[in-house]
Amino acid sequence: YENIGNMEITRAIRQHAAGTRGVYRMVLVEQKPMMLSEFKEIAEHKDNMPSSSGADRAGNTEPADLERKFWKNVTVRAPLYGADISGSLFDDKGKGWNLRRLNTVLSNVLKEA
Repeated sequence: YENIGNMEITRAIRQHAAGTRGVYRMVLVEQKPMMLSEFKEIAEHKDNMPSSSGADRAGNTEPADLERKFWKNVTVRAPLYGADISGSLFDDKGKGWNLRRLNTVLSNVLKEA
C-alpha cells in the first residue's frame, strides 16, 4: 500500500470497561481523528505487545490463562480500535482468513439482491 501512513482513522474508539466477576459494562468513546502511523505507534507500544515467547509475565501460554489475563486487565488498559474506516488493510488477493471476505449472512444476502 502506498502512503499508508497518511491514511486517517476518523473515528478511533477506545473501549472502557467497568465490572468484575464476568459482569462488565462497556463504554465506547470516540477518539480524535488520528493518522494510521499514530495508531500503529500506540498498537506497538511495549505495554500492548505480547511477550516474545507468547506467554504472559507468569509464563502461562494456555489459552485459558491468557483469557483470564485479558479479563483481569480489561478494566486497566482500554483497548483502542480503528473503527469506521473506508476500505481494508487486507489484500484482496490474500489467501486464508480475510476481513474482506467474511462470508457473513449479510454479505450473502447482499450478493443475492
